[in-house]
Amino acid sequence: MSSGRLSATRDALAAALAGLGTVHAVMPSRLTPPAVVLEQADPWVTTADQPNRFGLMRYQVTLTVRPGANPDQEQALTDMVEDALDALAGPHDWTVQQVSAPLNLQVGEAVYLAARLDVTAPTYLTTD
Repeated sequence: MSSGRLSATRDALAAALAGLGTVHAVMPSRLTPPAVVLEQADPWVTTADQPNRFGLMRYQVTLTVRPGANPDQEQALTDMVEDALDALAGPHDWTVQQVSAPLNLQVGEAVYLAARLDVTAPTYLTTD
């Protein structure tokens, strides 16, 4: 991926979640679950209450599971959310702010059961 500071932070998030499924940096036009989609949240970077030269990056992480029977999808999504929480609690600076209730995510003509995690991490904004 990229080598900039903001990109490096996103890449670290992608690496932390790589074991959950295919990780996409943007919402693809076609999705093959299980998949993880990383999207910048709004605001993407804030500096309030951060030490000098630091910002707080925000991402919305969307987790999707394979289509199937409702109970099976619900359990697969619960397991995926738990795995994501475990992955982000590891040796990373990511903080999960909230996890959405299950939702139906439409991508193209397909609809997938999904959940969204709002996550944040501190990052350097300058090199000096």
